[in-house]
Parts: sequence; C-alpha cells; structure tokens
Amino acid sequence: MSIPKTQAIESYKIEVKEQAGWAEIFKFYSTHSGKDITEKTTMGTMKLFAEAEAKRNGTVIESSYLHYEPTYKAVTRNTKKAA
Repeated sequence: MSIPKTQAIESYKIEVKEQAGWAEIFKFYSTHSGKDITEKTTMGTMKLFAEAEAKRNGTVIESSYLHYEPTYKAVTRNTKKAA
C-alpha cells in the first residue's frame, strides 16, 4: 500500500487478533506507563496508552497477535490559483 508523503499519521488503531494480544498490551502498559495498575485500570485504557505511544514515540508492540493500523489526517488542498 502506497501512501503519499504529504499525509501525516494522525493516530494508530490496534487490532487485537488473538487473546494473547491482550497479554502483550498488559505487559507493554506495565513496563512503559510508569503508573500503578489498579482495579480501575481497564484493558481499554491500556490499549489506548499503547496507541498513543505509537503516535508519540513510534514505540510499537512487536507481536503477531496485534496489528497497528495508522489513521491519516485528512488534508484539503486549494487547487484554485490566485487571479
């Protein structure tokens, strides 16, 4: 898939392919977030953290159980020339 270089990645969406992917997200959150895991910490919160880290630092979880899908920022271009 070829993406024009003018488009900037807006965010990432993680698709969890198998149950073991959630374990990978848990491990990533516990080692990279610097926060304590409480009973209020949900897997959704951990997944959002991993998606944000991919955007901020380019840090992704290398796993066959997860797939990162980039979301591109829509860019409108003015094709009219000034008269």
